[in-house]
Amino acid sequence: MVKALFHSFMNISFLYLLVMMPNVHAADETTLDISIDKDKLYQNEILNLTVTARAEMGFVGGLMSLGGMQIDAPDFPNLEETWTILDRRQSYNMQSINGKTESLITWRYALSPKSSGSLTIPEASFKDAKSAPVSIEVIAGNRPHSDAQPPSVFLKASIDKPSPYLQEQIIYTLELYTLGEARGDMSEPQNSDFIIEPFGETSKTYKMAYNQRYEVYERRYLLFPQKSGALSLAGPEFTGTVVDSRTRRRARARELANSVEFDVKPPPAEFSGKTWLPASSLALTQSFDPEISTLEVGGSVTRTVTLSALGLLGSALPELAPPSSNALKVYPDTPELDTIEHSAGAQSQRKERHALVAVSPAQAILPALEIKWWDTVNDVERVARLPEQSIDVVAASRLGTEQDLNTPDSSALDQNSEDSSSSSELSALNSEAETTQSTSEQVVSSSSYLWPIAIVLVLISWGAHATWLYRKLRRDNTQQERKPNREQDIYDELIHLIERSDMRYLSLFHTWSRQLDRISSLDQNDAKQIIARLEAAKYSAQHDNESYKQDEKQLLAAVKALHKLSMSGSRSGKSDRYGLKPFYPV
Repeated sequence: MVKALFHSFMNISFLYLLVMMPNVHAADETTLDISIDKDKLYQNEILNLTVTARAEMGFVGGLMSLGGMQIDAPDFPNLEETWTILDRRQSYNMQSINGKTESLITWRYALSPKSSGSLTIPEASFKDAKSAPVSIEVIAGNRPHSDAQPPSVFLKASIDKPSPYLQEQIIYTLELYTLGEARGDMSEPQNSDFIIEPFGETSKTYKMAYNQRYEVYERRYLLFPQKSGALSLAGPEFTGTVVDSRTRRRARARELANSVEFDVKPPPAEFSGKTWLPASSLALTQSFDPEISTLEVGGSVTRTVTLSALGLLGSALPELAPPSSNALKVYPDTPELDTIEHSAGAQSQRKERHALVAVSPAQAILPALEIKWWDTVNDVERVARLPEQSIDVVAASRLGTEQDLNTPDSSALDQNSEDSSSSSELSALNSEAETTQSTSEQVVSSSSYLWPIAIVLVLISWGAHATWLYRKLRRDNTQQERKPNREQDIYDELIHLIERSDMRYLSLFHTWSRQLDRISSLDQNDAKQIIARLEAAKYSAQHDNESYKQDEKQLLAAVKALHKLSMSGSRSGKSDRYGLKPFYPV
């Protein structure tokens, strides 16, 4: 070891002296030679190029860096236009003969042809030396394999449908066979005439080929041709190294997959749909939340329509026609597109949600929905259909409206109790009178001499009933003068719900606005526009909370203004929208 260190020190000292000595300036004579290991190769093979420069020490000393011992590489103009440089290495040594010191510098390149045909290694230049260009013949494709000489690595590409329809799904399978440990890069299939999507993860298995057991790495892709006619997809390539599992020797490898040809058919003439949809299966479904068949004015229901397809991407699914009805307002949400992996390829969905708000009593008819598509399995046109759907929109019941309120007015509850008890008492008196009359008739029929008594009893009974009814009506009128009207009760509750941001004010507003007979639709327009915005925000999956709160403030002010206008109209008779009396009063 001491001897080796001594020799290293002497070599470095010798080089340093050669570089630094000013009197070592022999004639700078440099030669450049090029050699190749083959002049004819297949496109998947690698060309080994060796460049050798011989130079006298005086010149080399000016180029060498004593710290890194690096020398400038020769210049190959336009080399990488036709060749890919996979690897490059550099070595050098020195020799002294008869007192003349000479350096030998060697560059080794591993080159891969970018195309087939006659290619050229351009002339190289190193300082003042140049080499002659070299011609190489490249044969298209891979070197033929045989059982006698099995390849250490090769690629294989295959498809499941050689003659698909335009935009029909094709499963493209790429397999890498290797006898040892493969390390490197495998390119992706590329062609502008196809939409290409990765499909699944890389899998590993074992297969027999050339009487050898190969380790196989498999990748799959989904192809969707975008033009009809004859198309070709060039094979990807693997570039890297393979380590022999027995000898552990490392070898550089480059393999090309076979190209695949397609005969893409246009849509058949008998297809009658608006949008061309080639798929293995396609279905339309719908759901309602909540599930109802009857809807009150002011109520809402969410309808979700789902279009599902196997063999298509979500971006290929068409928009669905929105429902329409005079009895409903429709608020669409943003469609949801999704594509997931299925064992048979791409499984896609398009979901469209619409909030349906009842605005007027009627039978709302949601039209039937049809999507025509082409069954690629059976090669026939099919129709996915949703039947016509009807929803009965009914007027909002007073009882239902009052039950929706959180805290009904206690005076209204007392009055309802009194009305109920009064009705019960009135029914009892009527029954009593009818019973007395029936009894009187029986007495008269059974004994004619008792009829004066029966008449007297009937008159007394009717007189008592009339007296009680007169007092009851008088008492009710007195209480009615003190009882607030129904419009005021609903208004108070509406203000209460808006201030608390309770969403029930949306339906209560419609009930209250229908009672404003004295207020024109023009006066109510601002408030109704605010309600429309709030309903749209409510039934949307995304909305701005700040805008929502601002709309509620505007609604509160609009409702108060309408109530004030209504009250002024009640006190002063007819008025226009500014509260002025008519020019020609009645």
